[in-house]
Amino acid sequence: MSEVPAVSDAAHEYVFACLTAFLRDALPVLARTYQWKIPEPVPFDAYEPRGTTRLDQNLGLRSFLADRWAKANAEERFEIARWYVRDWGHVRRNGDARLRDYAEREPVDLLKRRLAGIASWSKVLAIRDPRRFAIYDARVATSLNAVQLAYGDRELKVRFDRLPGRNKTLNVFWSKREEWAGWKTAQRIESADAYSLYLNILEGQNRLRRRAEDWHLYEMALFAAAEELAQRALAKEK
Repeated sequence: MSEVPAVSDAAHEYVFACLTAFLRDALPVLARTYQWKIPEPVPFDAYEPRGTTRLDQNLGLRSFLADRWAKANAEERFEIARWYVRDWGHVRRNGDARLRDYAEREPVDLLKRRLAGIASWSKVLAIRDPRRFAIYDARVATSLNAVQLAYGDRELKVRFDRLPGRNKTLNVFWSKREEWAGWKTAQRIESADAYSLYLNILEGQNRLRRRAEDWHLYEMALFAAAEELAQRALAKEK
C-alpha cells in the first residue's frame, strides 16, 4: 500500500469521500464517457483489440502491454514506452533519451522526480506494473481539485498542483482558482507527495469496493470527467 503523505486525516477523508461520491455516478456510465482512441496500427505482434467500447479496448491494451513488458528485453521495453507515451498518450515532446531513461530507471527513482514529467513517466509505470501504478496527468490533477468543489462542501481542502495542459475548459477552471472556496486555506500537497496520495486514495477505493485491480477504472473516470467536473465546480462557485 502507498504511504499516506503528510495531510491531516480529516483532509484525506474529505477527498476520499468526494471521490467515492463521484465514482458512484461515474463508474456506471464510464463505458460511454471514456472515449480515448487507440491509434492504429498498434505496432506489436499478437495484439488484438478486446471488447467493443474504447474503455474495454484501452484496458485490454494496458494488460497486453504489461504482459509484453514482463517478457521484453531493454530495447523492446523502450519501444513500448515510446509508443505508449508518444503515440497513445500524444505526449510528443519527450526525446528518445528521456523515454529510454523512463523505461530503464527503477520506479523509486522516477518517484523522486516529483511532478516533473509525471504525465509521461506515470504512463510508463502504469504498463510496467499496473497493480502498483496508475496514470497521473493534467486532467487527473484537475479532477482531484474539481471533485472536491463539485461533490464536497463546495470547498477545497487539499490542493493538487496544476500540471501543464492545453485544454481550454481546464485552463479556464485554473484561471479562476483564486475564487475557489478554500483555495487559500486548503492543505497544499507538496509535489513529492501528490502521486503517492493519489495512489493511496485509489487503493482505498479498491478496498472499499473489495476489488483488486479496478483502480485503472478510477483513473479513467477522473480523466474522462475532467471537463464536466471543472464546469460543475465553477457553476457551484457562482
